[in-house]
Amino acid sequence: QDLDPESLLIGDRNAIMIAARISAYGNEYPAAVLCHSCNMRLDYSFDLEKINLHENCFDEKFLKEHKITFDSEIRSLLISLPKSGVEVGLRMLDGADEKTLNSEIDDGSAITSTLARFISHVEKNEDPDHIKQFIDNMPAADSVFLRNLYPKLVPNIDLKQPWICKNCANAKDVEVPLNASFFWPE
Repeated sequence: QDLDPESLLIGDRNAIMIAARISAYGNEYPAAVLCHSCNMRLDYSFDLEKINLHENCFDEKFLKEHKITFDSEIRSLLISLPKSGVEVGLRMLDGADEKTLNSEIDDGSAITSTLARFISHVEKNEDPDHIKQFIDNMPAADSVFLRNLYPKLVPNIDLKQPWICKNCANAKDVEVPLNASFFWPE
């Protein structure tokens, strides 16, 4: 059976990419990391099996703390916005949404386009014009709230791992670098 990668959630595509890399080359991924404290570039071995999963959309405690409910009839996560009190429905973006967003972001409307993609309902009204009008007029505090909350809800993988510079002992979490050597190691 054929599967269109654009139909997958972004987090699922990321998980498949990591699993494919582990399957092909193992879980150790050597890469260079630049220390921003001492400007040294040092070799480091990331363990791809030590990635963290973000699955708050399934975490009943997280949903309850944030007063989010799932409406199975409209297949959306529902939340009342803190400033306006308006109830919005949120949906998870897939690869097709990501592709559309990448083309729309080039025209300078990144925030509006992103909100319009993941807000599925406003007071259970799913008319795109109604949603766009709401987004254009929503309080800035509600927009910031949604833009901060949404990434916490989306199932995805966190590619940050703890790292300590061997030169200056600077400690921080660094993102696993995804470059050509990730897929084609030397």
